[in-house]
Amino acid sequence: MNQESQKSVEYSQYYNLECRVADQVKAKQYNGALESLLNFITLVMHRQYPPGELIGSAKLDRLCEKIGLSFYHEFYGNIVHRDEFCSNDDVSVIICTGLFKSGGTSPLIGDIVRAQGRRKSTILATNSLGSMSGDDLAMSRLGEVNANIIICDKGNLVDRLHWLVQQITRLEPSRIILLNHHQDSVIIAAARPFTEKTKVLFYHHADHNLCLGVHLTGAIHVDIHNVGFCNCRDREQVADNFYVPMTINDLGSDFVRRVFLDKRRLTTCSSANPHKFSNFYFYPYHELIIDRLEARNGFHIHIGVMPESALQHMHHKMLERSIDPSRLVYIPWTPSLWKALIDNSVDLFIGSFPIGGARTAIEVMGAGVPMLMHENYLTRFHSSRDIAYPDHFLWQYPHEFTEVISNITFDDLQAHGMRSRDYYLKYHCTEKIGLEDELNRICDGTSTTRPAPLYPHHPDMLDRSLHFSYLEDMAIGHSIQHDRATHVAPVAAPLTPHQSVSLSLTQKTSKVIGLLTARTYRNALSLIPWLTKR
Repeated sequence: MNQESQKSVEYSQYYNLECRVADQVKAKQYNGALESLLNFITLVMHRQYPPGELIGSAKLDRLCEKIGLSFYHEFYGNIVHRDEFCSNDDVSVIICTGLFKSGGTSPLIGDIVRAQGRRKSTILATNSLGSMSGDDLAMSRLGEVNANIIICDKGNLVDRLHWLVQQITRLEPSRIILLNHHQDSVIIAAARPFTEKTKVLFYHHADHNLCLGVHLTGAIHVDIHNVGFCNCRDREQVADNFYVPMTINDLGSDFVRRVFLDKRRLTTCSSANPHKFSNFYFYPYHELIIDRLEARNGFHIHIGVMPESALQHMHHKMLERSIDPSRLVYIPWTPSLWKALIDNSVDLFIGSFPIGGARTAIEVMGAGVPMLMHENYLTRFHSSRDIAYPDHFLWQYPHEFTEVISNITFDDLQAHGMRSRDYYLKYHCTEKIGLEDELNRICDGTSTTRPAPLYPHHPDMLDRSLHFSYLEDMAIGHSIQHDRATHVAPVAAPLTPHQSVSLSLTQKTSKVIGLLTARTYRNALSLIPWLTKR
């Protein structure tokens, strides 16, 4: 056997990552190790198919823990002895990747802070992805909270790891609650040395894709909705996970929808940012909302950022079909979806697709607004319908979507509105649930709370197969075109170094297969007429 054949075999991408991280840790190149892990998880998130199949990885968590423990021993093992850390029962620390004006993370953190009771709370944000904008903190929708907020606003990943370990050591909390974004290796690496010193709760909110921390050694695993709880218990084999429901403060009877079809017009609404409706999907949000406006009078309100190109596309299509573009109302941002639904007299909420929103669904039910949800053919994680009240309006194919819009009556809306509000009061009302007591029971290991059962899920497996086949065909076609244009063999795109990442997490997750998503979406429109006429 020659010397060349004796070189180490590259068994898999993970094996290569493990070897690289081991070498970096051995050489005390902790920043490189953190970057390697962050970039690897980002790559898997973008390329994962089918989505929702991979939520956590024990071996990735062990790798991140190895970085954290080695780092801690190297820099802090002799300075702060294990026995010298004395947890303070009056202190809680909530650690997150960032505070953002959009999405459900910041309001969730606000709820957690308010549930700490007498404890003094500090919110630590690593900003490890560099994705917080200037106005995110001011508009983060934390609500009224009594907490000290500290953001690490500079430095590479190892600088942020130093900062986070030092903050935890200084504060000596009796509770550390983690709300990390999927690939934030800094938070999990920093948390591991403290799982033997104090209570560490992994609050599994980034649960629709691969996320670090699902199997964090010594941490208390908390899931916040029924889909996540069942998935982690059954598929991820997290045998001792706990459930604590997402709750929202009740705005009261003045903010509950009671009168529907004002002036005999149907007002519908959806709320989402681009990463929830711009991914390639056979039934595109932009197209079906136009179908909704054609099927029945009234207005559709979109709350959340929508790219200008998407708005122009929708206006152009509406004019082609003789629909007044003013019937599409665009609200880029609101501090309270609940209040916006009432203020705009919304009769029916159309859950965003292909990806829905869990907290969004709860706000809608709090307002007593009926819901039309989608049976996603890719994964039940994306539809969020398991969080909605029983027997909500449901569609799987476009003709079912338009049938609901066309045939819905005042009596239907009245009955669904009452069920929507009742379900919120039973399962998600802060004043009725008692989040502080539930968190105390979880920390004590005595909680027996279980989520509502999941609904039957019957995805169309043909659509699912065609979806992935089409993406693969597009990827092959793109590779061939690239080959012809450059006269070189196509190679896999290299991992982007952390320092050069300029896209936000929202922008990144809106990609399905790297830069092919937008092109794939445009080309896929040619398939839509055939698929929707079945």
